Amino acid sequence: MTLRHDLPPMRDYQLAKRYRWDPAGIDLAADQRDWAGLDAREQDVLLNLLSMFAAGEEAVASDLAPLLWAVGKRGGRREEEMYLTTQLYDESLHVEFFSRWFAEVVQKPVAREQYYGPSYRTVFFEQLPRALDHLLGDQSSRALARAYLTYHITVEGVLAETGYQAAFLACRRRGVLPGLVAGFEHVKRDESRHIAYGLYALQSLLRAEPQLWEFCTDTLNELLGQALGVIPDALAPYGETIPFGISLAEMTDYALDQFNKRYNVLERAVAGEAA
Repeated sequence: MTLRHDLPPMRDYQLAKRYRWDPAGIDLAADQRDWAGLDAREQDVLLNLLSMFAAGEEAVASDLAPLLWAVGKRGGRREEEMYLTTQLYDESLHVEFFSRWFAEVVQKPVAREQYYGPSYRTVFFEQLPRALDHLLGDQSSRALARAYLTYHITVEGVLAETGYQAAFLACRRRGVLPGLVAGFEHVKRDESRHIAYGLYALQSLLRAEPQLWEFCTDTLNELLGQALGVIPDALAPYGETIPFGISLAEMTDYALDQFNKRYNVLERAVAGEAA
């Protein structure tokens, strides 16, 4: 078959090859020293954020395979299948990085139960696997749309982007944990490709079936409510003064901005179809 190298998934496939990175190659020596110099509240807020990252990366790595299978079953999307193989690999790299960081810097396991609030549990342990596993028996456009909206737009496009922003700013403001910052930079670049693919796939579905838009808006509103609940659940224990100058209002505004940017892209796809 002839591959269409002009399609966005193939361009992202090439970028994934160009920007391949190795979590084992990041120097964590300075992080070990910096971690020991943080006070208990600073350590706790970072453990809170990073425990959610670690569990989130494990969840998306485990849950993505049905999407690759479903895209293949629909046929005619070899470029998307090829891209999704790189996303599976990316997610494994992210799992490896956070696992190594906890083992070598914190030197204790991820706190799997301590920091997961009710909204986080709903999104990552209920909505995400349900949407992706559903594809094993249903490869319809509606089922695919829910999977993309849950995985690429909400989990990666809103929650991961907001969480990384908070942790990234915390480290940069204090000038600490350069290994973690380097890992964030790689992960964020990977996630930008993932989100771009999800938007491309949803735009393609909406242009072919604009009647899906009402379903998409209802699903996004449902998901957004849970996603926004993750932020106060995570930050409420720290009261009015959150370590590193992290602001609940700032993070909520950032999450809404990420959501609105992706919503507007999808809305334009429907408007273009109608025109």
